[in-house]
Amino acid sequence: MWFIHNPERLKTEVTDIESLRASAPWLVIATPRMMPGLQFAVEFDIVVNGDALPFTLTYPAFFPETPPSVLPRDGRHYSNHQWGQGGEFCLEYRTDNWDPAVTGAMMIESAYRLLSGEQPALDRRAIVPSAHQTTLGQQLRSASCRAFLTRGLRDYVAALESGCGYPCHIVETLGPRRTWTAYVASIGPLTTPVWQEDTIPPGDSQGSPGLLVRLPSLDGVVVSEQEHLDRIVASMAVGGEAPANDTATSRFTVLADATTAQFYYSFFHEATWKLLHYRT
Repeated sequence: MWFIHNPERLKTEVTDIESLRASAPWLVIATPRMMPGLQFAVEFDIVVNGDALPFTLTYPAFFPETPPSVLPRDGRHYSNHQWGQGGEFCLEYRTDNWDPAVTGAMMIESAYRLLSGEQPALDRRAIVPSAHQTTLGQQLRSASCRAFLTRGLRDYVAALESGCGYPCHIVETLGPRRTWTAYVASIGPLTTPVWQEDTIPPGDSQGSPGLLVRLPSLDGVVVSEQEHLDRIVASMAVGGEAPANDTATSRFTVLADATTAQFYYSFFHEATWKLLHYRT
């Protein structure tokens, strides 16, 4: 193990991270751990827009010749520079440009720069440039929850009045390796829809009721928690009453503007609402 053969580097790693914790107000926790398999790791929490986000920095057996990894401890998807739900972050320092002089403290700083850059404010999202260009297919391969935005839906939504909520019907299918794919099958009452998807053959799924919220623009719209989504839906209130879904235990919400859409699935589990983002 690297820390046995190079105890001075281990001391440097721990000291540098502790110094960073003492000097950076956004790093609130940094605790060294010995993980199963004799892997040295540091569990750390960083604060972005008032939320403490939990991560683990795990050192590989051949450190410092190979880079550590940063993954969320809660299994969530936080960034566009992340390999799928709960996956590893692709940071400034990685396998293709790794330098043994890079420290774990520098990796933690890189993670903070990424997350604070992507979410400069609670209700804003920005794009942090990527050093890697991937196709849509490559991006979707790592997503277990996916959504179709068809041309017909996009054209219909573009003509809808913004600032309003519209009942819709969402159909979801289970694919290989437990991947879920959802699409808007119709808009309006289920028995008398005002629009229906006609390019996707109907399957066996009966679907679920949902809510489509037409926004003026999705630029800068970031949704990471259920309460964020609830605030957006509540802002569509007409006559003091916000549009609501038909079920109290789970629901689909689609946020859309004239060109794109974001799909979310909310479900009630362990006395709280959980939120899944479907990759479009």
